[in-house]
Amino acid sequence: ANRAWVVRLLVRLIGKEKEALNAEGLPAFTDSYLIPNWATGYVKVAQDYNLVGGYADNTFRPERAVTRAELAALLSRAQEYLEPSPLSIKGTVQEVSTSRLTISDSSGQKRTFILPYDTPIYDDSTLISSSELWPYDRVLLITDGENIKYIEKLSAEAVASVVSGSVRRVYSEEGALVIETASGEYRTLYLPPESSLDTGSATWEVLHTLQPGDQVEVTLNNLGYISGLVINSRSQEAFKEGVVYDLYLDGNLITLRSDSGKLSSFRLAEQVQVTMKGQRFAALTDVRQGDRVRLEIENSNVVGIEVLEVAFLLDLEGTVVAVSPQDRIITLDVDGQLKAFRVTAAAEIAISGLVNAGLADVAVGDQVKAHIDNGVITRLTVQDRSITNSLHGTVVSVDTYNRILTLRDKQDNLHAYEVKSNARIVINGDDTSLGNIKKDMQVEIRLVDGKIVYLEVDNTPEGTVVSLDDKGLLLVLADSEGRRTTYVIDENVDIDSEDGRDDLDEIKRGDYVEITLKDDVVTKIKLYTELLLRVESVREDYDRIDTRDKDGDRVRLYITGNVELIIPGIKYPDVEDLRENDIVKACYLGYELQKVELLQPRQGQVTAINYYNNTVTLKYSEGDTDTINFDRYSKLIIDGKRYDSLERLNRYDYVEVIENLEGGYDIKVL
Repeated sequence: ANRAWVVRLLVRLIGKEKEALNAEGLPAFTDSYLIPNWATGYVKVAQDYNLVGGYADNTFRPERAVTRAELAALLSRAQEYLEPSPLSIKGTVQEVSTSRLTISDSSGQKRTFILPYDTPIYDDSTLISSSELWPYDRVLLITDGENIKYIEKLSAEAVASVVSGSVRRVYSEEGALVIETASGEYRTLYLPPESSLDTGSATWEVLHTLQPGDQVEVTLNNLGYISGLVINSRSQEAFKEGVVYDLYLDGNLITLRSDSGKLSSFRLAEQVQVTMKGQRFAALTDVRQGDRVRLEIENSNVVGIEVLEVAFLLDLEGTVVAVSPQDRIITLDVDGQLKAFRVTAAAEIAISGLVNAGLADVAVGDQVKAHIDNGVITRLTVQDRSITNSLHGTVVSVDTYNRILTLRDKQDNLHAYEVKSNARIVINGDDTSLGNIKKDMQVEIRLVDGKIVYLEVDNTPEGTVVSLDDKGLLLVLADSEGRRTTYVIDENVDIDSEDGRDDLDEIKRGDYVEITLKDDVVTKIKLYTELLLRVESVREDYDRIDTRDKDGDRVRLYITGNVELIIPGIKYPDVEDLRENDIVKACYLGYELQKVELLQPRQGQVTAINYYNNTVTLKYSEGDTDTINFDRYSKLIIDGKRYDSLERLNRYDYVEVIENLEGGYDIKVL
């Protein structure tokens, strides 16, 4: 593998491919001109994240083969950008015996693990025994939950002294805390300046979780700064009140934000009593981020949560029912309930196609997402503005003084439109002005009330491949209306496809593609692909679902930005509406995830079976009909048994049909 290819691998590994695809400029190497076009953005991002460095003469040498030692070093650099596994734990040794090891983890909590006699323990590259582990050693553990599978001693500052006592005050912004020792002495201790303490178990975040009365043990380095912190016991205050910042049920953890902005985390007991006005049988799943709550704590665990005010601080979506710009009041329909909010004067208001939008630009019927802070809207985004028209055309003339644009559409008709003063105008992804729009440019416009609010120069046409000559470098595409256009392909064209196709001869007739034109030559081709995946877990905190494909390979899907999530029956779905073992279809354009759709079984009646062609015609309960191919990837399921042929299926059987991971269908007789 050469260096250019490996760098692309690493950038994808750490999840920075989008940055690479949008990167501008060249990497800072003297031989950047030798880097292939497809690799330039990846190398630049890899250099920005310190994944790769140059040689002594500041060359990159993209075609040079990577040695095993170099690859090990590259992977090591990438590791710090990867999401840590919950089974990989860093901490500071507190106690060690022949069978058990107690550490303080990154949150300052003590954790004890079983230490099998044959656990491999390394100090740098040297294998050592458990007797060579000492209190305050910094270690990395890999566990299976209870048992330690591997230990590695990490470099850390030497411990010069240890201070134990009770927390009296915490100054998070200053990185300091005041401790009262057993002798009654008050000690003010500081974190190292400009440091995240990655050599100790304490972090800046730990200070946010400390509470007056906590019993702690603090280690200091030879400069007197904090190098580690262990919480031996928590203060036993009867109640805690604040706004829910995070509720992590899998980790039995709730984090509150106080009115002063301080974060405090608490462990949830196995049984937690939840009370909420208007709800008789409230549960933990009814508590939401942004709710104001009061906690009841016993033995350091939360045993009760009282919801004082719902949606005190949160993001919500709804439809605009009424808006008063003068009073700065907006009323939303949220899941059938009317809610009125005040919009702050400094609120950020975003409307696609408009720059410097204000509350007066928000209209009744708009679908919006609102950020509520202390009960008022501080950010409002219009998500679904009703656009009366959207069309493509060729610029015939531009009148910048009167802001009039004349276009010729695909039917050869002329149209003249006024361009609003705050319309957004985009060329090659960059915002610009009307004066930069020239005659004969291909553009896409969007209209509201007959006026242009958005104009983009279109250099990325889409269509279905009619033919492709990979020798003569000619591509013929058909657009949505069937019109065919022939394009010349650059000999170094970059091909992006989620299913691994990266050569011209792998593109087939009927593929849907998006092409990028530069000087009327195709420089990039993005292929539309679909993957069927099984949901393995849902991570609401990351807007992510972890899935596996038919080969068992893990695929992570981030439902963010412009990714469309479709769940039948839910108007505005979220990742939390997905469940383990759901089958989803992930649709990509190039490497960019476009859409995730939940596949649900459809029920209907068999109206015809062609045993020779292996096809089944169904009339679904919704009234529509369909004929599906029963190929080698399809299964017939009767009374829990699976069959590879249609012989046991009968006309008029009632069935349930769903696509499976292999690309076929599962037909279950009801």
